[in-house]
Amino acid sequence: MVGHLEVLEEIGRGGFGIVYKARQRTTGQTVALKVMRPPEREDPAARDKRTERFLRETRLCAQLHHPNLVQLIDAGRTDDDALFLVFAYVPGQTLADLLRAEGALAPAEARHLMLQVLDALACAHRQGVVHATSSPA
Repeated sequence: MVGHLEVLEEIGRGGFGIVYKARQRTTGQTVALKVMRPPEREDPAARDKRTERFLRETRLCAQLHHPNLVQLIDAGRTDDDALFLVFAYVPGQTLADLLRAEGALAPAEARHLMLQVLDALACAHRQGVVHATSSPA
C-alpha cells in the first residue's frame, strides 16, 4: 500500500524507480504508480538536489495537458520517505512488444506514431519539461 493506493503488480522498472499498476482505494480507479528509489548510498546534498529536481519536474508535469501525454494525478512521499507519482493508467502494449510481435511498422503507421510523439514532446518543451521527464501515451 502507498497511502490510498493498493499496489496490484509491477509493470516496469528503471534506473531510479519502479512503476506499478495500482488501484485507488477510494474510487476504484486503476492508476500507474511510479515510486522513485534513491541510490543505496547517496550523500545528503545529492539527495536534496535530486528531491528538489523531482519536485520541480512534478510541478511542471502537473501543468501539461495534451492528448498524447499521460496525465499526472498525484504525487507525494511513501511512509518510508520514497517519492512517488501517480499517473493515469493507459492499458495496452509497449512499442517494443508490438515490434517483437508484428515486426516493423509500415512507414505510414510509423509516421503517424512519431508525429504524435513529437507533438507531445513539443508541448512538454513549451512548458519547460525536457523529454526525459515526459511520459508519452
